[in-house]
Amino acid sequence: MDARQLSELSIERDLQTIVALPPPEASPLAAATVRESFDTAQSFFRAWLALVKGGTSLPTDRVRTVCLSCKKETELEGTALWNRTLLSLVAYHDYAARALIRSGLPKGEVLVPGLRLDDSTGLCDADFPEETPPHRWTARSLLSSYLHCLVASYFFDLLRRSPVRPPEGHLAVFESIAHSELAGMHREEWRIPDGYQKTLANRLVSSSLEYLVAIYEQGESWNKEHPVGPFSAIRLPELSLLARREPPLLRKYGVKHVERVFEQQLALIAQSLGLYVVSTRTGKRTVDLVCISSDPSVRMSFLLEAKTSAKPYALPTKDGRALLEYIGDVKSALSTLPPLRFVLLVGHGPARTVAQKLAHLEAAAAVPIRFCAAQDLAALRERILGPVPLAALTDQILAGPHVLPHGFVSAVVTSYQAAQSAHARFVEEMLSSRELPVTPLPQWAEHS
Repeated sequence: MDARQLSELSIERDLQTIVALPPPEASPLAAATVRESFDTAQSFFRAWLALVKGGTSLPTDRVRTVCLSCKKETELEGTALWNRTLLSLVAYHDYAARALIRSGLPKGEVLVPGLRLDDSTGLCDADFPEETPPHRWTARSLLSSYLHCLVASYFFDLLRRSPVRPPEGHLAVFESIAHSELAGMHREEWRIPDGYQKTLANRLVSSSLEYLVAIYEQGESWNKEHPVGPFSAIRLPELSLLARREPPLLRKYGVKHVERVFEQQLALIAQSLGLYVVSTRTGKRTVDLVCISSDPSVRMSFLLEAKTSAKPYALPTKDGRALLEYIGDVKSALSTLPPLRFVLLVGHGPARTVAQKLAHLEAAAAVPIRFCAAQDLAALRERILGPVPLAALTDQILAGPHVLPHGFVSAVVTSYQAAQSAHARFVEEMLSSRELPVTPLPQWAEHS
């Protein structure tokens, strides 16, 4: 039997051959063409889907067959026959599908058989009668997890290698689904007693793990010569999530460390914008950063307060008292450094009473105090390629209300873009004016 004949097998017509098939890696499928692999994957996928959903019935209750790999004669009936048929169908589909994922699809085909959305949902949504035997319910659960894992892994790999990279969070959704369904297969594997269905579960778990390993091995290249520095740790998409203490980041960094990580991210962003940043009061209840301008034309410093809270930040009374005390300490300590121009509180969002509380604190501190969303600072870093124009940023902060509106950084970005355009025009004009004039030769040189 060759690969073409393999793809044409039918349960109703060739059940005895199907249950006698050797492992797919030892079959003609191992040397099949792309077209033959696709036809086999499609044919066997339709067959096992129909078998599990009850769309087909085995043509006989008992089959006597000789295994094509070990040559042992076996008699199968009932549940054992059903499980052995399912093992052959799913193992061959999985093997052919993996080969197609590695080598590509034949001309005219878009997706590997089994990767369409209605393939897995059709299995999950199938109506099973109440008297369905337990082994069929187990197969449904196992194969549903397998298909979801395969689909999620495939599209995770496809999007990860796409020339247009999607936002990191979108990739994480596919990766999370793949891992969750893989864990479901593994749990199901432990509950299945020894037999053909156990063999199938082992095979699918191993195959899924090998696929994920292959995906991760093709990840970003690691530059061994590059020393990892502080800016390697900037994670702009996480900034606002850290500020509002999102559960995934609480699990990632630890509940007790999220505030410190948020402060570190703010410090890195501020430094990347062209500021000297000094972290102070380490281990205290509040976390503060003193930011000092590196631009000699803008002599100033400001205080950056990092505030993380699951709910909108309400500026409790104890925080207000601590802030006033610290502002006084900073003003006296900076006697030989640029003066303190303002205080900027950064969180994911303010409560309704924060603007009024900031106005009272500002009057007591005699220093402008503002609140801005963490996402605005992340957007500022993404939209400006070089050092931030500190004069424009300071003007926008001081001219704005106590709670700065979302998008207030747009004016700073516009100022940066205007300066960039002006510099570009100046350089172009300077280079174009460098063309040397043509000097005529003297008369004596023309006749020499």
